[in-house]
Amino acid sequence: MESNTLQQNTEMIGESAALYTIQQNSIPTVDSILKLVSQLAATDKLQLMESLVALIRAELAPPPEPVSLYGLWKGVSISEEDIAEARQEMWGNFPRDDI
Repeated sequence: MESNTLQQNTEMIGESAALYTIQQNSIPTVDSILKLVSQLAATDKLQLMESLVALIRAELAPPPEPVSLYGLWKGVSISEEDIAEARQEMWGNFPRDDI
């Protein structure tokens, strides 16, 4: 009985290694993924399913509507003096003499 379990484990390890090698060289197939998933514990399978559902929902969700910036500056008036003051604040001590 013990040798049967050892043989099954050895076969599973061999299949996993073969699948890993195949996946490194090509796009995984549904069959290869199902073979790997069959080796997971039930709780891990549930976690995988939850992750897949979230991934599929995100892919199927419509893209968000773009936000219009029309009228963003409506009612705001910037004068020449405001611009000159902002420039003075930004560039007032450039270049610095202490460096």
